[in-house]
Amino acid sequence: MSSIFAELKRRRVYRVALAYGVIASGLIQVGGTILPIFHAPDWAQQVFVVLIAVGFPLALALAWVFDLTAEGIQRTPDAHGAHRYGGRYLLGVALSGSLIAGCAVAAYYWHPWRNTATTAPSEIAADVIPQKSIAVLPFENQSSERSN
Repeated sequence: MSSIFAELKRRRVYRVALAYGVIASGLIQVGGTILPIFHAPDWAQQVFVVLIAVGFPLALALAWVFDLTAEGIQRTPDAHGAHRYGGRYLLGVALSGSLIAGCAVAAYYWHPWRNTATTAPSEIAADVIPQKSIAVLPFENQSSERSN
């Protein structure tokens, strides 16, 4: 089992995962700020987050197969120098990346720290206040003319 982790380190998959996480987090933050400004529908931001999450396993698979060198993008050689890639390794990396991406998407939609009673004050107000009601606000006459 330690050989897979050594191979992930040699192929720089950890670096790609960390860089993807940082960049994706920044993109989600910027998208969450910019999309409401342009009155984008809620589903647009959800699709944006899902696409970023789906790209994570793809980025890990590409990091497993390719390496960025001074000569450009090249296939990563095997530990013995030959270009042999085991399907089990690539499948393991893709499945673990998919699991991590699925957990990230699930965490985005399920917020255990959010209090549902305070998230929608308009819904709470609609439940508490009857449909036919009159609001009486006390006020004080602060004009110099007491008759007005």
